[in-house]
Amino acid sequence: ALLRHGPVTQFISRTVVIAYSTAIGVLLVVTQIPSLFGLARDRSQPMWRQLWTSLEQIATLDFNLAAPLASGGALALYLLIRTVRPRWPHVLIGLVLVTAAFWFIPQLARLGVTTLAQQGALDAVLPGYAGVPFGPDDLPLLRTILSTALALALLGMIEAVSLAKSHSITHGEHIDANREVMALGTGNLANAFFGTIPGSASFVRTAVNAQSGARTQVAGLAAAVFLLVALLVFSPVLNHIPVPALAAALVLVGLRMIDTRQIAIAARSTGSDAIVLLVTFCAALFLPLDTAIYLGIGISLALALRKASTPSLVEYTFDSEDQLSQLPERTARPHPQIAIIHVEGELFFGAADLFQEHVRQQVEREDLRVVILRLKSARHLDATTVFALHSLDR
Repeated sequence: ALLRHGPVTQFISRTVVIAYSTAIGVLLVVTQIPSLFGLARDRSQPMWRQLWTSLEQIATLDFNLAAPLASGGALALYLLIRTVRPRWPHVLIGLVLVTAAFWFIPQLARLGVTTLAQQGALDAVLPGYAGVPFGPDDLPLLRTILSTALALALLGMIEAVSLAKSHSITHGEHIDANREVMALGTGNLANAFFGTIPGSASFVRTAVNAQSGARTQVAGLAAAVFLLVALLVFSPVLNHIPVPALAAALVLVGLRMIDTRQIAIAARSTGSDAIVLLVTFCAALFLPLDTAIYLGIGISLALALRKASTPSLVEYTFDSEDQLSQLPERTARPHPQIAIIHVEGELFFGAADLFQEHVRQQVEREDLRVVILRLKSARHLDATTVFALHSLDR
């Protein structure tokens, strides 16, 4: 942020963000399938292997039937509350009601539905000051951690700003990229003194916040405060939340992250957008998410550079009024050995070789003696283009 690098994120295609957030929505739904049916997960296995194992158990009815009944009932309750009272926090109210039912009704408690306590009881303590365990003797450590730190900073910046832009487009807000990055960096520096892991923006948390009716930045701060209070004060109660009911709430969030209208626009806009959308989406499903977003950005930039590096070369001639105009196709030029080539577009280093080769082939193929290059509409000529012109001249 201090180097004013926030605007670098303008090179992140909107299509990449749409594909990335869609894939996260799909992953969020898919990863909840075992929890919806009360199935145990072997987290040492790859995600898709876990899913396949879960589907095999579901196909053979090897699960507690009470779990899908609980998740289905919770989902129906969330949707009912949202329909009857759209402005009410339907998921929060639904979770409270379902948890209370399983806590106070003995018949439900004996159904064997898994609770959070059985998956690892929630507990919370206030973070303690860890100090600065870094001195002159630790300087060699910088060589080890610097590349990783830069990668984390870059990924955090990309996630935070692209997510902010995605949210701002939907809600018509202006985003200051440098301010977003400054907030993220300052927060992580402060967290380091308490021994926490680096943090960034979250598509899921943002989606939950927006779907809950958040309007200002205070909503994020309030969510953090409420979460801290809930963990410190209400952990014993939270541990009684049925896992299938919580999974049903996350499925709702995941489904709302899949915006079919935006997907359709991205898929139909251009061929490049369609390719970027498909590649980024598939990469996010099967590769680490950081790899997926780097791949999506790389492909979108490569395709954009390919378009920019293809200048338009059109042959011109003088018309009956001695004005320059485009030579119609299949029309012989007035002077067979003299060509006027109008060049339009970007003539930077990415286009120089293509430009040089095209002109050279035309000269050799048509045995031209005089070539007039009309560069009035060519833009951004750089040193590489100058050397290409020198080569053509020779």
